[in-house]
Amino acid sequence: MKIDLVYLWVNGNDPKWIEKKAKYSTDLDLSNRESFSECRYAENDELKYSLRSVEKYAPWVNKIFIVTDNQIPSWIDTSNPKIKIIDHKEILPEKALPTFNSPVIELGLSNIPTLSEQFIFANDDMLFYTHTKPSFFFTEEGKAICRFRKRTMYYYKYKKKSDYAQTVYASILRIQKDFDKLYAITPHHSIDSYNKSTYNNCLEKYKEWVENCYPNKFRTNKDLQRCLISLYAVATGEGVFRLVNRYNRANSFFDKLKSFFTKSFSFDSKSIQINNKNYKSILKQSNPMVICMNDNQKSTDTDRLRAKNFLKSLFPDKSLFEK
Repeated sequence: MKIDLVYLWVNGNDPKWIEKKAKYSTDLDLSNRESFSECRYAENDELKYSLRSVEKYAPWVNKIFIVTDNQIPSWIDTSNPKIKIIDHKEILPEKALPTFNSPVIELGLSNIPTLSEQFIFANDDMLFYTHTKPSFFFTEEGKAICRFRKRTMYYYKYKKKSDYAQTVYASILRIQKDFDKLYAITPHHSIDSYNKSTYNNCLEKYKEWVENCYPNKFRTNKDLQRCLISLYAVATGEGVFRLVNRYNRANSFFDKLKSFFTKSFSFDSKSIQINNKNYKSILKQSNPMVICMNDNQKSTDTDRLRAKNFLKSLFPDKSLFEK
């Protein structure tokens, strides 16, 4: 099967983009909102290293679509036949533009021209950490493997100030209401797999919710979170549920026992906060297939420089996607 890869990318350091963002945020009280934090938009060259990880560990990827707001990374080689830059206006209705809200942008992913039925999606800070096969993302029948982490419902009840947590919670409750299935989960925050047809079916079912999201220029607690599509896939049998934990790739009881006593585990994925300085030890213990070097509200420029240097040490060689 052909499997395409889709990225969202923004250069939040671009003066023209900063000016446009300021124009649409002047009258909004976003000062204390996590959705408006610098970490949402800071450009730290992660995409460059993510593409290097693709070339090294996932050469089977078919086409690579980079979704942007009238921007192109200065270092990228757009003549590479695998690379295609997609502007927001190609996949979103005019009433949604411009937008600085990633959940809204994600509503248009399945509108990308020529996108394959099977595709994987990543933010620019998500990377392949080792050789990864298509079967990591899709079954032999082509169904998306939908990854989550376990989370209690009490967590969401006490995270009322978090826009992100509340959008995930709303997705869980909507699936429970419509399919009588309760999934106590949170997104695993790394590279996700989708079937385009399921993506479209879900957005069509929740069309009213989609339409209500388009005007939201910045994240709100009313947005449709992308995990709804994965939960919908699982609930309808169009996707396969997989819970990420420390024993994902342990094939037997003895493997699990060995992992437990040696403190060396085998996660499917691992999200690392870049303000945590112990990157190497975390990765050595968790031994993941895919990772996310997650910027957050506590991150500083020093943290970003450290993370960038770490990624450069992992992937020092220039890829064919670069000029």
